[in-house]
Amino acid sequence: DFIGAAPQSEIIMVKLKEAKQYLRDFFFVKDGVPAYQENDIMMAVSYLNGVANILNRPLVICVALGNSAGSHASEGFLPSYLNYICGRRKRVVVTAAGNEANARHHFLDRIDRAVARIDVNDLYEDAEITVEENTKGFFVELWASAPELYAVTIISPSGEQIPRILVRRGASEQFHFIFEGTTITVDYRIDTKETASQLIFFRFIRPTPGLWTIRIFPQLTVTGNY
Repeated sequence: DFIGAAPQSEIIMVKLKEAKQYLRDFFFVKDGVPAYQENDIMMAVSYLNGVANILNRPLVICVALGNSAGSHASEGFLPSYLNYICGRRKRVVVTAAGNEANARHHFLDRIDRAVARIDVNDLYEDAEITVEENTKGFFVELWASAPELYAVTIISPSGEQIPRILVRRGASEQFHFIFEGTTITVDYRIDTKETASQLIFFRFIRPTPGLWTIRIFPQLTVTGNY
């Protein structure tokens, strides 16, 4: 006898194809875990919108997909396109909020210049990442809203440390930790034309188990949030 919220609605479903293997390899997607490309999701949304236009019907689009990447704001092609669809008459997009409350996949902090040392260049905060055994690799993103800018260095579980990486737009550097046998690439990006947010993208290859530290140095701060 159950009746849902919209009993007279009809369902249109789009089956997405799996992401290409080179993307799964780049982002270290584990075997058996479904993963899809943003451009394919955008094509699916476009198809649904087109069908609703032909039928002249209102449309609610459910995107029950997600991950821990991105700024979780409006940056990126897919969020921008979903915002565009939501701005049209009789269109609503619903997304899954996720259930990672205790997964500790996110970190938020604030660097306060009010507690700066005598030399402001020595001011920093640490973000720690615990890596388990047999981890093939993973990626991490550091996001900050414009005009905030941060520089970073990385410290391995054995205490090996790379020099501070200076902020250069579009810079990409690769570092090899001799004692760990780990390779890390770091990319600095000023992401998206809408917000100009800073993105620092880290990719860890064959990370040694233990506690890795990303040390964050403020270069230009207003709120100090990252």
